[in-house]
Amino acid sequence: MEHTQIEKLDKSRYNMLIWLTIGFSLYFGEAILKEFIDGKNILLFVRLLGVIGMVLFLKSTFMSLKIIKQIKQDSKLKQALNNELHKLYVLKSFRIGFLTFLTLIIGFMILSFFKEMPLLVVLEIILYFGMLSTFISGLIYNKN
Repeated sequence: MEHTQIEKLDKSRYNMLIWLTIGFSLYFGEAILKEFIDGKNILLFVRLLGVIGMVLFLKSTFMSLKIIKQIKQDSKLKQALNNELHKLYVLKSFRIGFLTFLTLIIGFMILSFFKEMPLLVVLEIILYFGMLSTFISGLIYNKN
């Protein structure tokens, strides 16, 4: 019984990470894309994708809170699901995201010598791809 509950929570944690990644990419990708789009029909479609992404992002965030609450209530589940391997995957994902941040910052610094860019757009792009790389690497490491 306990073994199947651990597998079930681990699978739901992985599914939550998938939907969090999809929701984040749609919602925050829409925020960046709307800066570059001029057509009203295309802008409406991009905003619709952003709303869908926001719903997915919020749903997966609430799902993660539910999973965290279940894990904290049972010490056996906490030991089984928050083991050293899971912590290693979290640290590796953070490292990849951090390296993505640094690479993009250096890239935009070099690009700024040749072209002037709006600061807000540059910051949004750096945050978007840094977070997205962290989520995707977390999916790759946690794949069962």
